Amino acid sequence: MNRRERRRQAKLRGKRRPRGGPADGRFQAAQAHQAAGRLDAAETLLRDILAGHPADTDAADAHGLLGVVLALGGRNADAVASFERAIVLAPAVAAYHNNLGNVLSSLGRGEEAVAAYGRALALRPDDAQTLNNLGTVLKAAGRLADARDAYERALVLNPDYAEAHSNYGNALLESGRIEEAAASHRRALAINPGYAVAHNNLGSALKRTGEYAAAAACFESALKLMPAYADALSNLGEVRRESGEAGAAIDYYRRALDAEPARPAIHSNLLYAQNFVAGLDRGAHYAEHRRWAELHAPPATLTHANDANPERRLRIGYVSPDFRRHSVSYFIEPVLAAHDPDAVEVFCYATSNLRDEVSDRLRGLADGWRDIDALGDGAAAQRIGADGIDILVDLSGHTMNGRLGLFARKPVPVQVAYLGYPNTTGLEAMDYRLTDARTDPEGDAEAFHTETLVRLPGGFLCYRPPDDAPPVATPGDRPVTFVSCNNLAKVTPRVVAAWADLLSRLPSSRLLLKAKALGDGAIRRRMAESFARLGVAPDRIDMRGWVDAGSHLGVYGGADIGLDTFPYNGTTTTCEALWMGVPVVTLAGDRHAGRVGASLMARAGLGDLVAATPAAYIETALGLAGDREALGRIRRRLRAMMADGGLTDAGAFTASLETAYRKMWRDWCKGRRMA
Repeated sequence: MNRRERRRQAKLRGKRRPRGGPADGRFQAAQAHQAAGRLDAAETLLRDILAGHPADTDAADAHGLLGVVLALGGRNADAVASFERAIVLAPAVAAYHNNLGNVLSSLGRGEEAVAAYGRALALRPDDAQTLNNLGTVLKAAGRLADARDAYERALVLNPDYAEAHSNYGNALLESGRIEEAAASHRRALAINPGYAVAHNNLGSALKRTGEYAAAAACFESALKLMPAYADALSNLGEVRRESGEAGAAIDYYRRALDAEPARPAIHSNLLYAQNFVAGLDRGAHYAEHRRWAELHAPPATLTHANDANPERRLRIGYVSPDFRRHSVSYFIEPVLAAHDPDAVEVFCYATSNLRDEVSDRLRGLADGWRDIDALGDGAAAQRIGADGIDILVDLSGHTMNGRLGLFARKPVPVQVAYLGYPNTTGLEAMDYRLTDARTDPEGDAEAFHTETLVRLPGGFLCYRPPDDAPPVATPGDRPVTFVSCNNLAKVTPRVVAAWADLLSRLPSSRLLLKAKALGDGAIRRRMAESFARLGVAPDRIDMRGWVDAGSHLGVYGGADIGLDTFPYNGTTTTCEALWMGVPVVTLAGDRHAGRVGASLMARAGLGDLVAATPAAYIETALGLAGDREALGRIRRRLRAMMADGGLTDAGAFTASLETAYRKMWRDWCKGRRMA
């Protein structure tokens, strides 16, 4: 939400005037100036009033209105002092407490804001607006049940309160009650069809259900009402990216940044989307990462009192929004389980309130667990520092709900980027990035990273197969079936062209595609049309949308050969295919995102399935498809091949990881002694 919208919705109350004020009309003139946006003129008059009425009832009103004027001008800290002075002079005026809550909330002082709203409601319990404001700050603090209760109370008092309906919908969405959330946003729009924020929020709910075309229509409706609405622009970019249109997504992200340049999350969305673009200049992409840091990363100011003993037990912290059933969890869970408790003590810092049974399992593997999603970056940095963490590991980078602003503050001596993002963070405060020699060849990648690259000798990933994975299927007598279960964002036009060429070269073959976005009929039609334009009939493409996690791996029972995406390879999807006995043909690119497949194939003993060019990629797939006997042998042995290559060996991998951590720590201790 941009500043103009935040101001509009804050509803700071500056019109209370029960006593009439100074007889010369200056207060009424100040009110008129404030209403017209002439904030400087309003402030001058109010300070004149206060000079002559320092401590009477007129002064209370002047302080209260001055607080509104200061808040509207972005001077929230000064506004707090004005509202607090008004409350001292007139403690029974609920509006002063409500307004104080609003500015405290804007300053990130959530607990104090909740207390201020509580005092306002004690004075005026039937105030729906204060209840709505209370719900907003409770939601920001992660107190979803309390937030829902506040919104529900507001709506009992005012059933036609559009803003409260939409805010309630957001709380329902974060609680996983998606259909109810959509209904609440629709109620808001029935009351106020011109409410741009509700259109945007409804789009977010529909996107969660996989209704991408309907979500896009909502975001476009919001933009018709507010053409520079940064959230709607960014959300539309997200829909385009997840639909396989990275170029269009980047255009929307840039427009969103033009509207609100100070939004780090939108800037991160842009950086992430650029990873999907073929031929993107690596130097330009690196420069954009550095620009993110220059614009959004505060200078590191925290000091570290950690004991500089190079051989003591270390405290390792992992920071992620994805401690749940998510791609990241398949690779971090084996590490958490295999850490040597004599060498390290492990803390997990969860930056999202999404939880499931995997979250519970991961929590049980950690020595300490902290929910920091409701904490600002500064407060989170202080919390981590207080835990005495020695090495802090970021698992998300510039992906959704990443917390690089926290890492910019350097709350611990050593910071490491790992796993969740296939590129540099751009932060000078990030000391290292974990990788391997295949994904980031020595002498090639260093120039495009702010971090020192640490190449783990056996590969940078360890995969934990799901407990509920079905047995490897025995292929029936069917045409060769290729498969990709990658996010549709990775299925770029160049990928479609290569797959269409492959299918044309092997006319009896089929292609099975599974992606969440393919649950949307409009996107399925667009994908079918893309193949049809390249000569592949729609009946040769089996497109499936999202299915529940328990049945997801079953799709590989009907497939023979996996096809990797490029320039952004699969990671979890590749490991899943291999575990289900399906070898994957991959194209090695010129950067980390495009070389993960090469690393995984080598470790699975399938290095001959790594192609150097699109033409070789097609020939490799054709050669494998033509040898059904070899395919059968691979299918029967792939799980053992993964184990033999160390891809599922959590103990060996984590020992290698701990060796890397120990060297980082020794180097820090050495530098500390020399300083």
